Amino acid sequence: MRASFTAPEDFGEVHDIYAVVDGQDIARGGFRILRSATITPAEGPVGTPITVTVKGISWRGFEQFMALRYDNKYSGEISAVTTKGTAVFQIRAAGPPGKHVIQLNNSTAYAPGAYLNTQQSPQDYIYAHLDNKQEFRFVFNVTRDAGPPPDTLQWPDSERVARLNSHAPRTTMSLKQPSSARATLHPAAGPILSKASLRATGLPPNKEVGLFFVTARGNRMTPSGWNLDSIPLANATTKADGSLAAAIQIPDDLGGWHMVKLVGRDQVLAEVPYYVEQSLVEVKPKRVKIGETFTIQIKGVGWSELDNTLAVTYDNAAMGYACGFNSNGDVTINLVATGHPGTHLIDLYPAIYKGKDRVPWNYQTPFLTFARDFPALALGYRIPAYRLAIEVTE
Repeated sequence: MRASFTAPEDFGEVHDIYAVVDGQDIARGGFRILRSATITPAEGPVGTPITVTVKGISWRGFEQFMALRYDNKYSGEISAVTTKGTAVFQIRAAGPPGKHVIQLNNSTAYAPGAYLNTQQSPQDYIYAHLDNKQEFRFVFNVTRDAGPPPDTLQWPDSERVARLNSHAPRTTMSLKQPSSARATLHPAAGPILSKASLRATGLPPNKEVGLFFVTARGNRMTPSGWNLDSIPLANATTKADGSLAAAIQIPDDLGGWHMVKLVGRDQVLAEVPYYVEQSLVEVKPKRVKIGETFTIQIKGVGWSELDNTLAVTYDNAAMGYACGFNSNGDVTINLVATGHPGTHLIDLYPAIYKGKDRVPWNYQTPFLTFARDFPALALGYRIPAYRLAIEVTE
């Protein structure tokens, strides 16, 4: 018997193929999906978004992650755990006019960055089909420097962000017992200082109710640790039918999931989730001399291990990270202008602060595939990357 088929777009490496007759497996073979990679476009001015597509990444350990380098500088990690082996993401063209090299290597679980001699490792088969047997390599031609592009935020793909119902668990949820009261907020998400309309039903009639914003205070570094805190927003009085309507303003506070709770006589009557989005305050000055300092300020950075960290790259070179927990969502970073006169790009990516795995490779490092494959997406977190730029003068 002979049969032909088209290999599906799926995780890489070996897959089983069964021949089945009358519901019984009668034969089995293996088919290996190899990695492939492309970039587009291949040239453009400084700041041009370069879309990188990698297919056939595996789901198994030592095969499931890759690292990107730009002109031999480590830029960040790539994964495709929830996208069935396909990673699609963007970096930006950086550097002076001329040719720049983009490299994609395997990334192990022992250290951040590229594994530079995979061809001599137990996973040497990964790139055996390539001529150089160690990496994917591309050349991008920077055609000109047209000046710093405008600062923008790149948000995750909306279809990849889980839509949670109002009763789904949140990090700040405190109500344990079912309640007949129901509350809604419109809108249910926004940056700090946003205004929202609160409506509730099923409350005790003609009673004063306190409205509180549940957030976190503290940090993970000192012995005092952290705890949840309730910030007073306003007081409101229910109507005779037990309904309530009030306008509230979201505090200048941590980002991520919060609860607005309605309290009467020290009893939680209802609570409703609100998502505080990150926002860019400023980059200043935008024009600096070599060696001078410029400042980036961001608000609404979160406190959980999945949204309290931003990893920073300078001209696609990873340089460190910043956290927003102890500063109540404010991240202010002071950087020094370096490099040739002209445009320089600063990109801030979501990063994982820490996890149960003690291996450090994927913690506090740029997650280039944040828009489609990042652990926080499944919990409804909408964390952007920041695409910023400055001009360096003599």
